[in-house]
Parts: sequence; C-alpha cells; structure tokens
Amino acid sequence: MLAVPASVGVLRDLAERRLARWGAAREFIDDATLVLSELVTNSVDACRGTGLLFAMYAQSGTLVIEVHDTSPERPVQRAAGEHDIRGRGLTIVGALAESWGVRQSENGRKCTWARLTVSTP
Repeated sequence: MLAVPASVGVLRDLAERRLARWGAAREFIDDATLVLSELVTNSVDACRGTGLLFAMYAQSGTLVIEVHDTSPERPVQRAAGEHDIRGRGLTIVGALAESWGVRQSENGRKCTWARLTVSTP
C-alpha cells in the first residue's frame, strides 16, 4: 500500500471488518484500530509516498499488528506538551498494547509492531 494519509483510514476500515468477522468485542476492535492508526500514521510520516506493508494476525491469545516501511528511522515515543497536536501516538500505543517494538525485517524494511491481548464479546 502507498504510504499516504488516505491509507490510514483504508487499513483501519479493513482491520475493523476483519476483527468483527473474527468475533472480537467492540471495545477491543476500537483499541486495535486506534493502535493500527497510530502505527500507520507514523509510517506515512516517516516515508510518505513509498510503499508500506501491513499484517494483522492472532497468535497465542494475542492480536499482532505489524506495519513495515522503508524508513531506517526508528519511531521514538515523545512526551507531548498540553498544547501539542502531535507526538502522542506511541504513548497511545503503549497504553493500549500489551507490548510494542521495532525490528528490522528480512527484506530490509523496518517493522513496527504491537501486541494486544484478545478479548471477545
């Protein structure tokens, strides 16, 4: 998928439909799609106009969300000020996810991932 702002909404909608088909609880879907939105937004900001890859899968009672992009820069969690309109994304991810991190992929891309404990209705 192309790393452009419109991709955030497209991937969020795709993930929401997939999680609903899997029988996930509404609150879990909301949390997962917010985490996804923040990770994709970071990738779009880091490498706008290039390609990004997205994966979402269940593994041992958790949902894993991965966003792969071409930027060598690792995302950094910042302390946003009260009036800042940016800089809260990874803080949100950290609050909602069981864990998150960054690794280099086999194909030379960077992968930012988050793991959420699965909940069902």
